[in-house]
Amino acid sequence: MMVRSKLRWLRLAKRRPLVAAQLAWFLIFMAAAAYCQDTTARDVYKKAVGSVVVVMALDANDQPTALGTGFYVGSNSIATNLHVVRNAKRVRVFSASNQKENKANGIRAVNAEHDLAILSMEDAGQPLALATSKMEVGDPVFAIGNPRGLDATLSTGIVSAVRTVGKTAMYQITAPISPGSSGGPVLNSKAQVIGVSTSYLDQGQNLNFAVDVQHLSELMALNQQTETQPFDVLTGLPPSGSDKRKSALDTVRVVSPSIDGSQNPQLMGTPATYKLSWDVSFRNDGDKAVKDFDVLILVFDRKNKELIHYVRKKIPLSVPPRLAKRTHFEEGNLDFYTGNALFAWTCEYRILDFKYDE
Repeated sequence: MMVRSKLRWLRLAKRRPLVAAQLAWFLIFMAAAAYCQDTTARDVYKKAVGSVVVVMALDANDQPTALGTGFYVGSNSIATNLHVVRNAKRVRVFSASNQKENKANGIRAVNAEHDLAILSMEDAGQPLALATSKMEVGDPVFAIGNPRGLDATLSTGIVSAVRTVGKTAMYQITAPISPGSSGGPVLNSKAQVIGVSTSYLDQGQNLNFAVDVQHLSELMALNQQTETQPFDVLTGLPPSGSDKRKSALDTVRVVSPSIDGSQNPQLMGTPATYKLSWDVSFRNDGDKAVKDFDVLILVFDRKNKELIHYVRKKIPLSVPPRLAKRTHFEEGNLDFYTGNALFAWTCEYRILDFKYDE
């Protein structure tokens, strides 16, 4: 027994240098991966920031009415969100990197459904390349914008979902988007534009959206020969997709909601599953009946406001004008305990879309 014990000890002693070497290589690999990630973000920013601009909309009294972001898509063309410039009599454009002003001549093209506009510029700039391949969930993204007037701010994240809202293809991303960043580029690791920042949810900093660049590519292809128009032509346009969703959604709201959680008993020998259930009334203050609600539900801890869970639900409910209707829906097979939902959790409801019940 003594001999065997010594032999085992000798074998372990011989393996220790090998284990130490493997651990060292693992640590080197992890450090290199972190360095590469930082280098990618730095490189994307350096390649793209010179093409990003601050877009300031001014009214008839030359007072600012909106602040957003844009980026060069042609030598004398800048893309941004339509809702940033739609009420402008004049637009001022500044480089996000050096604050140099570039004169905006007018509007070259718009797409109200997808909330996109292309401005004609006096001076040339370096256009960003538009991606031709689709992004997938988990792919890294980089957003450059001017949140709350802070020029040329970089944020990083991933594609968390691929959505369609109305007729607009959108990416849901975790890279934070804040007011002032609307119209900015969302980029892949090659510094190619994959989307245009368009909206965010102010109660959930990880729920941000960008219009798929395919809509921008289509707009550019259809309007290559279009003459520049003055900015005041935008006042006669129908509302942008973003404005339309906001104004229409203002007429429909969630009232007197409640949330409850419970454990579903299973057959003996199988694990319990957990579910959440909601009783929600939809109030329609508009003049037309509405139906088929697309709802995002954010579940927060009532005490510390931490986001616990979120779910997107399609609710096939029809609500007559000037009335409310109550419905019940559930989500089961959750992998976390929900028994304290009624007393400890609270929800916020975002109606993303609905249809008119003709």
